[in-house]
Amino acid sequence: MHSLLNLLAPVLDPIVRIDFAVVRFFNQFANHSLLLDRAVALLEEMFLLKGAVFMAAMYWLWFLPSDNIDRDRIRILRGLAGTMIAVAVTLTLDHFLPNRPRPLNEPSLGFILPTGSYDTPVADNSFPSDHGAMFFAVATIIWLRSRRWGIIAYLYALVMVFLPRIYAGHHYPSDILAGCAIGGFFVWLSLRVPLPKGLEEFPIRWERRHPSSFYAVVFMFTTQVATLFWDLRSILHDIGGFLKHYT
Repeated sequence: MHSLLNLLAPVLDPIVRIDFAVVRFFNQFANHSLLLDRAVALLEEMFLLKGAVFMAAMYWLWFLPSDNIDRDRIRILRGLAGTMIAVAVTLTLDHFLPNRPRPLNEPSLGFILPTGSYDTPVADNSFPSDHGAMFFAVATIIWLRSRRWGIIAYLYALVMVFLPRIYAGHHYPSDILAGCAIGGFFVWLSLRVPLPKGLEEFPIRWERRHPSSFYAVVFMFTTQVATLFWDLRSILHDIGGFLKHYT
């Protein structure tokens, strides 16, 4: 892996320099405005202003009138499946790729932690960004249904999710761009992988025959998506710790 990194150094070095320059630009404003620092900290902590907004958009798209509502609903479900896979891929890469410290843990940056922002363990890998994967993927689902609202979703993700992650020192721009690329790719792939017609139409039949159970399950699923599967990740982390301790 290290030999590969050395081989890619001519490509990676300019990216790292740009990353550092962007982080330093935003970090110069840290601790100069309590309002700005607290606003960023609030955005970092609140799923309501991030994932919940995007999942509300999914429900809006689900019930939006269409000339072929079954087709559009299948595309939403496929896109959400692609989103889930994209988040899983970013978390897997985060675990197996060489550790890249988050900006707030990079000594050479001399990062100043904004007031109210939370610290992270030094061992946390910054690359790639699961936030980038998830929010870009869902914004892409919106864009595929409505170009105007899709552009608004992209801009909302940029201002409310991506820039705060950089300002708080949790990600470099390239971390987020890599996550966005992963999210966009798996949404694209999810819409093009052929599925048996019966399997593809199963959720539509379920919704018509048993709407109460269908929407209960969908609500549980979208709650997890809105929180970047935080509860599920916590459960898996605890199970992994338990197995590691007793094996």
